[in-house]
Amino acid sequence: MNKKFLLIILLLNCFYVFSQSYKISYAFSLVSDPDSIKNQQQKNYYKTIFIPEHQNNLGVLWITPEGTMFEQEGTLKNVYGTAPFITSRFTSKKDQRIYLKKNKNLVKQGSYYYRNFIDYNWLITTEQKSIDGFTCYKAVGSLKSVNGNPYYMEAWFSPEIPIPYGPEDYAGLPGLIFEAYRLNGLGVHWKLKSIEKNKTKVFNLPDPDDVIHYESFDKIFFDEMEKLKRL
Repeated sequence: MNKKFLLIILLLNCFYVFSQSYKISYAFSLVSDPDSIKNQQQKNYYKTIFIPEHQNNLGVLWITPEGTMFEQEGTLKNVYGTAPFITSRFTSKKDQRIYLKKNKNLVKQGSYYYRNFIDYNWLITTEQKSIDGFTCYKAVGSLKSVNGNPYYMEAWFSPEIPIPYGPEDYAGLPGLIFEAYRLNGLGVHWKLKSIEKNKTKVFNLPDPDDVIHYESFDKIFFDEMEKLKRL
């Protein structure tokens, strides 16, 4: 079988996968020991609420030919008890962006802030492991923070499912992300639990004219917080 024919088969497979709808569920757990958390309110939350309840919740990634929606399935609340633990977010296949709903109280511009897939600066390694029968590769990414220092993340993806999406705000790799977590000890560790084909959910992607890039959002947010501290 020649290389040209193999390439055609690969492209047809990618086209087929992208034309399907999926419901992909992820389990999640705390990355670090809650006793290592310095903020007392957060420490109490993770020990008394998150740990007893998180196993009854999932992160669900809805995939359509146009993009994705990621949301929580379950009743776990955030540390303040005001909203679901997982904030819904969207991904646009056309724009290669992840959109996250933002708080307009401090930053007025746009209803969402976004990250481009290329903002993650993914470095794909040769390290691999098998997850549920799929060959997955390790990738390390980095995102700039408001103070200029990057924060790092690790993800395991499989090219066998050529979809550039994953849980929460992880995306931009040449295959579905099976596992992902921050390397600074914060946040949660995501692990793929199930893949269901031909599952659909109707949702609208954010208006691209009503968004702001995450670096601009971080700077404005940081500046506004500094102003509040001086009051």
